Amino acid sequence: MIISSYQYPCNLQKKPSSMKLRLASRFLRAIRRIRRISHRADRCQAIRAAAYTSMACVAGSSRAWSRALLRKIGDSRRVTVSSCGNRNPITRSGLENRLRGLVPGGDEMSDVKLLEEAVHFIKCLKAQVDVMKKILMCSSM
Repeated sequence: MIISSYQYPCNLQKKPSSMKLRLASRFLRAIRRIRRISHRADRCQAIRAAAYTSMACVAGSSRAWSRALLRKIGDSRRVTVSSCGNRNPITRSGLENRLRGLVPGGDEMSDVKLLEEAVHFIKCLKAQVDVMKKILMCSSM
């Protein structure tokens, strides 16, 4: 199946959101480049990186989680930087720590910013899942 940059598989929705169209466009362009990778493990890793990169690029640099995700993907050495201590001296609950672990860059955010970024991150993940379901459904026809 060959997809041009102007043609999307089936219709993503009757009235797709601008974010879903941009996400689909970026993801499909990345997938076209990945087809050349022959090793399965490398291909799986490349598909995952393409999905996250397209989602972060569509979200834009105004979101802390998208900047953190792009930094993480771009850092091939996977060097971890130890934090200089918590900004918040109050002991964090287990749920808050789990949320900080789920949102890229969540460790450096204040509590309010963490919740705002988590809501936006979840919206983008939902859009990404919707787009991937449509692509899979259309490609299996």
